[in-house]
Amino acid sequence: PAVVTVALSLGARQMAKRRALVRRLAITESVGTVDVICTDKTGTLTEGKMKVRDFWFLKPSKKAKDLADKICFYCNDAKVVLEEGKEKWVGDETDIALKQYSSFLKQEGKRVEEIPFSAERKMMTVVQSFKKEKLVFSKGALEVILEKSSKALLGERAVRLDKKIKETILKQNEAFASKGYRVLALAYKPYKKPLEKDLIFVGLVLLSDPPRKEAKEAIAECYAAGIRVIMITGDNPLTAKAIAREVGISSKGVITGKELDKLSKEELRKALKNGVNIFARTTPFHKLRILEVLQEEGHVVAMTGDGVNDALAIKKADVGIAMGIKGTEVAKEASDIVLLDDNFATIRNAIKEGRRIFDNIRKFVDYLLTCNLAEVLVVLGATLSFPFVLLYPIQILWINLITDGLPALALSVDPARPDIMRR
Repeated sequence: PAVVTVALSLGARQMAKRRALVRRLAITESVGTVDVICTDKTGTLTEGKMKVRDFWFLKPSKKAKDLADKICFYCNDAKVVLEEGKEKWVGDETDIALKQYSSFLKQEGKRVEEIPFSAERKMMTVVQSFKKEKLVFSKGALEVILEKSSKALLGERAVRLDKKIKETILKQNEAFASKGYRVLALAYKPYKKPLEKDLIFVGLVLLSDPPRKEAKEAIAECYAAGIRVIMITGDNPLTAKAIAREVGISSKGVITGKELDKLSKEELRKALKNGVNIFARTTPFHKLRILEVLQEEGHVVAMTGDGVNDALAIKKADVGIAMGIKGTEVAKEASDIVLLDDNFATIRNAIKEGRRIFDNIRKFVDYLLTCNLAEVLVVLGATLSFPFVLLYPIQILWINLITDGLPALALSVDPARPDIMRR
């Protein structure tokens, strides 16, 4: 027990040096047995540094551009705070990118109503009261905004949102998403209740979040180690597919949250067996469904998450992993490991360390069994063959003290074998 505890403690220390903070000692070794990683996309596989790249309008105009800027600025919860004398942006990465882009605007009027963003609704709406008018601003997933819109801004005027215009917008959205852009739809209307009905579609804002340079190599190493990587994201299916292609995640198709809701447990099991590794437009509760099916199939699953609602899936996973930078306190409390850099490559490093610890525990257990078995055989043989005591208890203890302790400890800190991530 002493050697095992020391081995796990030293392993946890090594993991911390490599940006993975272990919250439960026993998990240090368990992480080496993981064979499926369910990972978020934004910030884990990508850099998590969103930036506004462009806008798209049905017909560009000053009115459309002004409204788009206002929606980015006012329909937003990101803000700058002072931390240790330095200014720091806090909030969702998308909100921060939109606020930074539109920061040339000066705050006017005040927010009088708000329907906050949630993973289920996939949109956010605010009512901003100006001197002369009250406006409703909305932003969110294109399919949700289109569903709640009855008109579209065409140049300086609003026209009826007919089937032809919808097809044009959706086609454009597909083109942008397939290039890896994160696409958000913007809408507004003069104040009228219900707030999220009969909106006027304004345009699309294109954001990009490049994949982490080390993600592709880390995923390739996971595949070589027999570890399956599943991407579960709230983003558009085409964006998810484009990023997956860039980082090297192979998948036989993409399943969206709506499609997942219609699948039975057996159908989901079949889809996972057939090699579907990308789930898009999902909620944290979809994570839980996927996790349960994988565990029923006998897989050891590592699940990443950052939100309050992710806590259940993180807690239930064999290895729960929370994000250290953008993760909530609830997610961190539910986790076994906290990624201090929110990086997928750190998960790979933790698994590598876990495998090394498992190998070393096996080494010193084999060694201790060999030593003690030899002592047992000597004492047993002497008892049966000789009329005198061959080894006194104090001598056996001395042998144990010299041969068991320090050599076993030395084995526990052995470096990893070169082939450890190719098994």
